[in-house]
Amino acid sequence: MRFLTLRVENVSKIYGENFRLQNLVLNVEPGEIIGLLGSKGSGKTSFLNLIIGKQKPSSGTILVSGKDVHQGRKKIKKNIGYLLPVHKNLLFLRGWHYLWVICKLYSRPFDITQIELLAQRFQIDLHQAVKSYTLEELQAFRLIFAFIEPVDLIVLDEPVLNLSLNGLDWYHRYIKIARAKGTSILFTTENISEVERVCDWVVLINNGRIISQERGVQFRARSMRKIEMRFAKPVKKDQFAELPNIQELYFEGNKMRCMLTGDPDLLIKTASKLRVTDFISTPPTLDETLAIYNTI
Repeated sequence: MRFLTLRVENVSKIYGENFRLQNLVLNVEPGEIIGLLGSKGSGKTSFLNLIIGKQKPSSGTILVSGKDVHQGRKKIKKNIGYLLPVHKNLLFLRGWHYLWVICKLYSRPFDITQIELLAQRFQIDLHQAVKSYTLEELQAFRLIFAFIEPVDLIVLDEPVLNLSLNGLDWYHRYIKIARAKGTSILFTTENISEVERVCDWVVLINNGRIISQERGVQFRARSMRKIEMRFAKPVKKDQFAELPNIQELYFEGNKMRCMLTGDPDLLIKTASKLRVTDFISTPPTLDETLAIYNTI
């Protein structure tokens, strides 16, 4: 049996008489980045809360590095990095003091060398009170806690939400560093572009069920884009009609619209024979993507 950083076996969570999560199965190998993609209320956050031991499943098993998360929870959580919890009654503390308290509470190492470097890169002043941080600074501050080494698994709920451009840049750098060291990363998002950019595997969740698991390269190949192109003069429809990966082809004067699936190479090569004056590519909405997978 191969070693897995995370094994989720037939996990369900029931609130009252209703399933919040139903029969979830997920295997994560060392060094893999997994994106959990779903809309609000789909069950993404509830799933992560089970993985970090914040809640217990109604049935099924969750193993991190081969150990049940809910047996010896405190010891196992040392091997999991996640966004810094926000305790409102501690926000008056300075950043470094807040981190020290939380590291003690959650049995994480308070490595001042790592923390100072992370703070410098994420541009966080640890001598300021946490309550004075902007939304962008607070999100970056929470990521510092997640990236303190060593851990086997990093679990992040909407990690890029509210991040500045600098914060986003360093977030992407750190997940690549973590992956190179064999750490697995599981994060939730509603951002299709984010999973296309970084994920080894993309997991779609809807109404508490996993409706698709596929490699990032397959997800990108299947991904759709709304394309609008303008040309210097009107073009003929038959110049594009035979392209195999475009649908809903529409022409109006010198403007063309279509839906592109996967690689744009053929479309670009065909268009390059003409004079293009404008090109717009728009990803589908999350609801449109989920609708596509629900029909597969």
